[in-house]
Amino acid sequence: MLARSRPVRAAAPMLRSPGGEFGVDAQEAAFRDAQALVPIEPFPFLAEIERQLGADVPGRAVEDPFGCAELGVEAFTEGLVTHFAERRPRLEVAAHEAAHLLQHGGRTGDGGLGAEGHAQQVAAAVTAGDGAQAALTDEGGVDGDVHAFTPAPAAPAPAPAAAPAAPRRRRRRRCRRRPRSSCCTRRPSSRTRRRCRPSSWRR
Repeated sequence: MLARSRPVRAAAPMLRSPGGEFGVDAQEAAFRDAQALVPIEPFPFLAEIERQLGADVPGRAVEDPFGCAELGVEAFTEGLVTHFAERRPRLEVAAHEAAHLLQHGGRTGDGGLGAEGHAQQVAAAVTAGDGAQAALTDEGGVDGDVHAFTPAPAAPAPAPAAAPAAPRRRRRRRCRRRPRSSCCTRRPSSRTRRRCRPSSWRR
């Protein structure tokens, strides 16, 4: 595989604001404009995505960390160009943006789920490796030509199981009476009290 050299980044011109001072925001904008978007060839996980979807993914991909940072996303698709924050995104991100390319290219509708909901469905099916081809549909349209990666909401964590209650320990009652004679196993009745209880109990 041939190594692809990154383009040389040009130095940003020093721009002055109307007040005469150097404008930091204008200088940063000029620096970003001077950057050439680095193409990513082929599209990340292209063979795996096309195999599961059974369709060719149109468009192309570029590495655009500045553009993704401005939107606060890992990737976004504008028309038939997908902008990734990094050169090697996750499979879920690549499949999500591939779904947007198919939507923008007229290869699939949103199935009534909206552009993001449908892309999340496609990404989940590709990641799971099952039923991705069934996610492509002719139903529904797609509004707009710019869509950013929106992860599917995480399933709520199951509530922790309640710990089993500890068995209640039966407390043994202690007799506070003085030791009885060996002939008494129960509380002596009035008839046997005089005969059974020890001499020390006698008054």
